[in-house]
Amino acid sequence: MEDLTIESFFVNEYKRVQRENSDLKEKIECLEKMSDEYGLYCFKEELKISKIDVCSEFYLFQMRDSYVNSYEKAENMLSMDDDELFDLAVKSKSDYVRLIDFEKSNMPYTVVETNFKGKSKYAYSPDQPGELVRFYEKPMIGEWITDDNIDAAKKLAIINLRENLESAKEYFDNKEN
Repeated sequence: MEDLTIESFFVNEYKRVQRENSDLKEKIECLEKMSDEYGLYCFKEELKISKIDVCSEFYLFQMRDSYVNSYEKAENMLSMDDDELFDLAVKSKSDYVRLIDFEKSNMPYTVVETNFKGKSKYAYSPDQPGELVRFYEKPMIGEWITDDNIDAAKKLAIINLRENLESAKEYFDNKEN
């Protein structure tokens, strides 16, 4: 048996720590390789997101105090160009709802979750603790999207609103007959 001296103790301890570090490095490398497949990542990058929502037909013209309350008003709105209609719809408000609700938000963090279903992206702000906001990187209505998709989402919202206005015209036309 070898005599244990203070020097041999530190040499053995040094070798043990080196082995542990080597094992940890291997585990980290393995995790980094798997990180492309599964993981949760948080990035500190400011993200601008927006949400565009179009009111339903019920709120558009069927309620007693709806914003579109006549055939003529629906016809007038349908004659507007897209930009003019979008601006009017965002500013308009009945007692209950806007024709188009347009929200913007700046979030300082992005969280990306990767699992067997794919990637999900969320925005987070310390001002709204405990709430992750799911966002999409394609134009959608009724969901939070990145600002580079706003123009396409506005077009979708206008198409949807125009369809609802056509329904309003039919509703008022049938109501008068």
